[in-house]
Amino acid sequence: MPLLDQDEIINFISERFTSPKKIVEIGVGFYPDIALKLKALYPKTEILVVDRSLEVSEFINEKTDLKIILDDVSNPHLENYYDTDLIYSIRPPIEIIMDLLTLSIKVNSSLIIRCLSGEFPSENILKFFKTTNTSKSILLSYNL
Repeated sequence: MPLLDQDEIINFISERFTSPKKIVEIGVGFYPDIALKLKALYPKTEILVVDRSLEVSEFINEKTDLKIILDDVSNPHLENYYDTDLIYSIRPPIEIIMDLLTLSIKVNSSLIIRCLSGEFPSENILKFFKTTNTSKSILLSYNL
């Protein structure tokens, strides 16, 4: 089932990035809808999806033409993320938000997080982000 606010997320991204070279979704899971729409919106952009599950990787390879990398954001292979304009994650577990921030800082990328409804990181982590309210969700962004 697609996210009710996926179009708002895509609009948020497209308003800030006119011609990105590379966009990475971390924790794609079984819902590559946003990545697929971004691929259609930015046909010259490398769209990469990342997950740590082999089952997800097989699903993505069977159902889409997206490039998927098996990786764990808590111990990432940085070479997968260099030259990335935007890293984003949709409803990541709260415990990896700091890992996402650390990764984006290390590779000098912008970061957007759409938190799970009602679940937000602590103030110690939130202080690094700009918070944007859309009509259906709250987005956290860094380095935009």
